Amino acid sequence: MKTIFKTALLSTLLAFAGQAPAGVIATLTFDSPTGIVGPNDAIPIFLTLTLDAKSDPLKTDATGALDPRSLLTDAAILAAGGDPADVTRTLINVGAECGASFGCNAGPPYDLNFGSMFIGPLNLDLLPGSVTPFLFGTFTPTGGTAAPGTYTFFNAELGFQFSDSTNKFFFTPFAQTCPGQNLDCAFTRTVVGGTTVPEPTSLALLGIGAVGLGFTRRKRRV
Repeated sequence: MKTIFKTALLSTLLAFAGQAPAGVIATLTFDSPTGIVGPNDAIPIFLTLTLDAKSDPLKTDATGALDPRSLLTDAAILAAGGDPADVTRTLINVGAECGASFGCNAGPPYDLNFGSMFIGPLNLDLLPGSVTPFLFGTFTPTGGTAAPGTYTFFNAELGFQFSDSTNKFFFTPFAQTCPGQNLDCAFTRTVVGGTTVPEPTSLALLGIGAVGLGFTRRKRRV
């Protein structure tokens, strides 16, 4: 798998209000969910991240670590299969649930190359209510050509990646475009030209942005 906030002021206001921090409350949407492309076209995926007005700021320090670390809650660590007492590194990263017909990471039928904005960002500073458009990644036809048909991609994710003392990596999303493979919010591109219609796959895999190390794993359902 860029936010810096006025934490002291926010904490003071919350203390006077008698409220606990809200956590990261965010939505992630496809900017151009449908379209028509040629068999040799690369397909960029542009997203918009919106932090709710009631969200905590989304922030990292100069090393890319979450600031504060508490943005990654103990509940999220446990849900991802980690141990809150054994977290050695935290950062923000991108993820892609690749179960539909675009494929995942190295295809076929498409290779996914992630954009860099939210892969371990340094000195990130996004305030509540902020709206951030960005390039999530680009689908490129494997081998240079894709067969005709309609290709579907459901779930782009932004989340917290963390590791433990054994160097095991975990990922827990805080914003998703289309969980549950709902066609109403999917990203689709219709390829015109060629002769073979692709068959969609059904595996739900998760591709993760490379922060010094890249990997693909079966998505953990929580």
